[in-house]
Amino acid sequence: MALVPLDIHHIGLARLAHDLAVFGKRLPNAQALVLNRMVTRARPKVVDAVVEQTGLAKRIIVKAIVPLRASSKNLRAGLVSRGGEISYRFFRAREEGSGVVATVAGRRVFIAGGFRRSGRAPNRYMVKRLGGQVYVNPSRRWRGEIEKQRSGVWIPEEMARGASREAFDDVVANDLPAEVARELGKLGAKR
Repeated sequence: MALVPLDIHHIGLARLAHDLAVFGKRLPNAQALVLNRMVTRARPKVVDAVVEQTGLAKRIIVKAIVPLRASSKNLRAGLVSRGGEISYRFFRAREEGSGVVATVAGRRVFIAGGFRRSGRAPNRYMVKRLGGQVYVNPSRRWRGEIEKQRSGVWIPEEMARGASREAFDDVVANDLPAEVARELGKLGAKR
């Protein structure tokens, strides 16, 4: 599980923490609200960046990256992604010649000896049991031994580096101080 953290010690909040201490019991709720707003604003930008980085469909990334919400008791918010190495199946894999071609992170990858279908050419057909995955035969003989191939792309790792990390940090750096000031104004008006 990769967590892009956003907590009380992040950009801008260290300076404003002293000012926030004045407001007492209402403060933790206001802090949680601000942190949750930042996560909500950052998520679409991070999703778009991960889609660009990996070449996966947006619906897959939206399902994989979920917000971790802050509460008044736990002032920690961020974007969380679980999962392992992504199969070639999700990178528009197709059989071509003597293998399978998939487009991973904008570049074509050829898996020699790979297959997705069963049967003899030209009458090959998809088999439900294979699930659309990309397999290779690890030995020279066909004894029913096949290995599923994976792309080497991990969504949690992609989230925490490159353009997706920059997108998250930009949202926090640009919007957080204004949001904190806005919440302080609301708390000050309620006094």
